[in-house]
Amino acid sequence: MTALVLGDDTDYLTATGFNIVVPVGMIITGIEVEIVKRRTNGVLYSVTDKDVRIIKGGVRSDNNKALTGKWPSSDQTFNYGSNADDWGTIWTVADVQSANFGN
Repeated sequence: MTALVLGDDTDYLTATGFNIVVPVGMIITGIEVEIVKRRTNGVLYSVTDKDVRIIKGGVRSDNNKALTGKWPSSDQTFNYGSNADDWGTIWTVADVQSANFGN
């Protein structure tokens, strides 16, 4: 176990393998990611986004959607991207249905 010092960064948290099923005939025009966040340990720790990136084909994108501001002390949902935001790349149905798709 490694203890974090105030101001340290953690490793990336990668979420993939969603098994998304896209209906036949659909076109991917954008991707919205919802993440529920909260910090723990009261006000002693200041947690902020550093990198929030989409994963296509197992590779993190260059387009960073990190939000500014501290994480809340209770669960809150934050949205990254939108149904009109392609995260700087072209998407196919196969890309989104891939086990290597995620954030």
